[in-house]
Amino acid sequence: MCGFAGFLTSSSICNDDMLGILDRMGHGIKHRGPDEKGHWIDKESGFGFTHRRLSILDLSAAGNQPMESNSKRFIIAYNGEIYNHLDIRKEISFSDWKGHSDTETILECVELLGIKKTLQNLKGMFAFAIWDRLEKKLTLCRDRIGEKPIFFGWQGNTFLFGSELKSFFQHPSFQKKMNRDILSNYFKFGYCQTNYSIFKGIRKIEPGTYVEISKENKVSRTFPYWDLNNCFDNVGNNLGYSDAKRVLDHKLNEAVVAQTLSDVPIGSFLSGGVDSSLVTAILQENSMEKIKTFSIGFDDAEFNEAQYAKKIANYLSTDHHELYVSNDDYLKIIPQLPSIYDEPFADSSAIPTYLVSKFASENVKVVLSGDAGDELFFGYNHYARFLRNWSIISRIPNAIKNYSISFSKIFNRNEFLKKMKGHFMHDDIINYYSFILDMSKNYDMIKKYDYDKEFLNQMRYIIKNNNIYNSLMYYDIKIFLQDDILVKVDRAAMKNSLETRIPFLYPDFLNYAIKLNTEYKYKNGIRKYIVKDLLSDYLPLKLFDRKKQGFSVPLKNIITGPLREWSNNLINKFEIELDSHINPKNIKNLWELQTSNNGDNFRLLWNVVMYQSWEDKMFNN
Repeated sequence: MCGFAGFLTSSSICNDDMLGILDRMGHGIKHRGPDEKGHWIDKESGFGFTHRRLSILDLSAAGNQPMESNSKRFIIAYNGEIYNHLDIRKEISFSDWKGHSDTETILECVELLGIKKTLQNLKGMFAFAIWDRLEKKLTLCRDRIGEKPIFFGWQGNTFLFGSELKSFFQHPSFQKKMNRDILSNYFKFGYCQTNYSIFKGIRKIEPGTYVEISKENKVSRTFPYWDLNNCFDNVGNNLGYSDAKRVLDHKLNEAVVAQTLSDVPIGSFLSGGVDSSLVTAILQENSMEKIKTFSIGFDDAEFNEAQYAKKIANYLSTDHHELYVSNDDYLKIIPQLPSIYDEPFADSSAIPTYLVSKFASENVKVVLSGDAGDELFFGYNHYARFLRNWSIISRIPNAIKNYSISFSKIFNRNEFLKKMKGHFMHDDIINYYSFILDMSKNYDMIKKYDYDKEFLNQMRYIIKNNNIYNSLMYYDIKIFLQDDILVKVDRAAMKNSLETRIPFLYPDFLNYAIKLNTEYKYKNGIRKYIVKDLLSDYLPLKLFDRKKQGFSVPLKNIITGPLREWSNNLINKFEIELDSHINPKNIKNLWELQTSNNGDNFRLLWNVVMYQSWEDKMFNN
């Protein structure tokens, strides 16, 4: 796992200036790769990139980057891990290997097979930039689901690209101008979606695609090499439940073993929940030594799962490490979040994720994680609530809905009627699900932009060919998993120079999990039915059979307790400084209700606080 950054410019610039800029850009992301650094430039073309290395595979100098292909035509800067790269080496007609890094495997595969076929062969998480010295062409590539980040965009005559936005801040052509049109998107979800960024002119490469860049006409063309939609074709298989469970076990074991490819020690996050417990159990079963496991605990019993994690670790005989955190730990990390994420990011589970990553990084360089289990196997609590609500709302005649909407306009001060109005306005199940997840839905606080239209149409295509459950799964993979969970984990871990690997996203397992029969995932009201059943083959039921807690912090108590003054100051700035996109008066009213214990709006208020904290850090410091 590493980080890279670079630029392609038509402006005249000397070698020393290019190297100086690259050095500063690399320094901005040194946390992603503290072990080695390197630069490479093509002065005549105005191209250069820098790489920071976290050594995981081939710890020798043969794995350093940027790396040239054997023919010297291609040069790569790469971030990620390719778990099947040794198999690829056996399949391609090349033998003059200089080392055993996956970076070299990618380079020679591109030389022999081309970009698209190489990407289709890779099983792993990755983002990389390849410069073609012959055609003077830059290609940027990203993995199927988006585990590894890559930003890009034109700033004047310069094209910038890199693993994190903070490297862009070091380039003289970068203009730190906010894209205010994305604020509606941010306040809806608490994060910025893949196709956009908070800065004008900058975007993220979509998962499963690669982008080719031409300097001459400032054109960037995007090409898909993999499409999540195709995984939802012919969902369901003919396997009986016992066979389906056996295959699931085999494929998850295969994924975990594949992700143990490393020249440094590997550990596992163990929250005590179903998914991390299953990954940890399989990792330990396939290890000759005690694996290191890491969990984090809270004084608040409602959020604490550390005691369950400890019991599971004892049963599996892992080398377990646990850390209990306090309000002081929250207070230290929360003001740092804008600098870690570079964009406003309001998922409060970023706090414990950062803390457990920092804790684990003191012992290992690589950890396995149980992320993505909820998205693939219907693990979230809101599924049942949503389907229950929709079963009622969909049966109400439109005439009654329309009357209720008019009635709520007349009695607009009634909070219950205001909320019901929002529910009644949707006669489409896809629009309704998007509405349910919108944290700003009940408040006239922000000008709305229609970013979801094309995506919601894709969902309608999925549901047309499947059932509603698979459509919800598609939504959560494309929105929540890609733009929240994977962003959260990558930035929090890499800030601590820790590589995270997610077995549930191993391509073979991902495809199988999506196509599993729905009734195996959600049965008799039990979410993740087949996963829990599989886990019972590794652990006694009593160790994990309990209500889902989630990996979060007591946010409601924090925001009005130890962080009350800090939050209040930020909300007051929000009221004063923002433009017509926002209705700050409503935010102030919500804050007064929350601090007087008469409101339950702390998640939306946290979005506001984290936005203003980010803006202060980016523009006022």
